[in-house]
Amino acid sequence: MIVDSILFIRGGALGDFIVTLPALRLVREKWPQAHIELLGYPRHAALGVDRYYLNAVRSVDTGPLAGFFIPNAVLDPDLVDYFGDFDLVVSYFYDPDQIFYQNLKRCNMPNLITFSPVAGLAPAAKHFCAPLSELGLGTDDYSSRLHLTAEDKAWAVEFLKELDPSRPTVAIHPGSGSEKKNWPIDRWVELCQRRVLAGKENFVVISGEADDERTQYLLARWPGKTPLVARHLPLPHLAAVLAECGLFIGHDSGVTHLAAATGCPSIALFGPTDPAMWAPVGSHVCVLERHGDMAAISVDEVCAAMDQTLGAAPPHPRQRE
Repeated sequence: MIVDSILFIRGGALGDFIVTLPALRLVREKWPQAHIELLGYPRHAALGVDRYYLNAVRSVDTGPLAGFFIPNAVLDPDLVDYFGDFDLVVSYFYDPDQIFYQNLKRCNMPNLITFSPVAGLAPAAKHFCAPLSELGLGTDDYSSRLHLTAEDKAWAVEFLKELDPSRPTVAIHPGSGSEKKNWPIDRWVELCQRRVLAGKENFVVISGEADDERTQYLLARWPGKTPLVARHLPLPHLAAVLAECGLFIGHDSGVTHLAAATGCPSIALFGPTDPAMWAPVGSHVCVLERHGDMAAISVDEVCAAMDQTLGAAPPHPRQRE
């Protein structure tokens, strides 16, 4: 089977893209010289374009694509040519009636695999690797790993340069895409006040567009000097910042998957969602879970996990400078 060009079709949120990286890795390892492109969201794909996994991205937010979800539609000729130019297309679009699949077949690409984006195997990355068994590809390693550039890493070092290099740096993300997945904000306040007053760590607060209200609440109650805030950063820059940190703490969110994919030791707080399915994979990830009740996770528990993780981790290079 000769494969020179491959298209992955993947929508969803940041975490959905990151748990698909093991599947992308399988294909990249099998065809290292192939052109691999993503039809998806450019903001997410930036983590993979020219960073091992992807050669290019095309935005999924293109009007003519809507015709592919209409039975027997007149398809956009440019998209027909676009899809037909690939030797292999792997689609994770939600397509319960297989309308998208039937229309893709009309584009006459040699090899087409479609699979549900609704994870049915745990961990989720295993689900997204499963359809690649048709190509003879498989793995037992479902961890996601990023390949950052030297420029990404240099940007992060410059961003963090004012922090005390003798202390470990802890990144926290007090938000997520769903309020029910969030640890109560007053617990975050108590945690940060306790740790900041102890004076043993630097802190970086991660804030995305959906997190501004919670972030402002936390910062208004921060003891002493306002911490460094990584607000709305491009994802490769945010990933590089997280890679420089000694610890990350967050919820079931895309940023938690991002932190773990950099190799940063991570504490993931889970309540209503299943960590067996959705927690990042890896021995460097500690999950604190309370089966639906995030408020049942105590500040003492998180502090203990921080002490254990920071004590077990080797000193970060920034601490040895």
